Amino acid sequence: MKTERYLFERGGPEECFEARPQRRPTTYSLRVRRRRDGLAATVLRLRLDDEGRERPARLISISPVALLEGGMLIREAIRSVEPWPALEPGTYPVDDDYGARLACYAAVVRGLRNRQGMRNAASAILLLDGTEAAWWLAIMRDGRGRRGVRALRILVGATA
Repeated sequence: MKTERYLFERGGPEECFEARPQRRPTTYSLRVRRRRDGLAATVLRLRLDDEGRERPARLISISPVALLEGGMLIREAIRSVEPWPALEPGTYPVDDDYGARLACYAAVVRGLRNRQGMRNAASAILLLDGTEAAWWLAIMRDGRGRRGVRALRILVGATA
């Protein structure tokens, strides 16, 4: 990221420092937690509550096996905002495009047991455009959810 240099009047150029640029707030975040069978995650999206404040709301969860098999997608999503050294329990902000991709991945792999299908889905969804992922997410979240999930599973090669 490009940083800006700030000079302060009292110290002159010798006491300048590089400040981190302000990042814009993200709509999506990924909450990773430890379970008995490994790390699991939940995709969160900001929603307005009754008082008009933005609060994170659970969108969809990712099982430990799906988190393991889709690791490259998860790492890219987390690195889209800030570089994190390792995936540990905590909440990570995620870029809007990657947030939609993560939610699509979670919907596609929910209920799957085929690990190769999970890997295929992760690699194909990583290549999706953010707008296309948001469109698929909208298709899966409205009344046609099952058909949308089935169609995306076929397109990304998650099913045999």
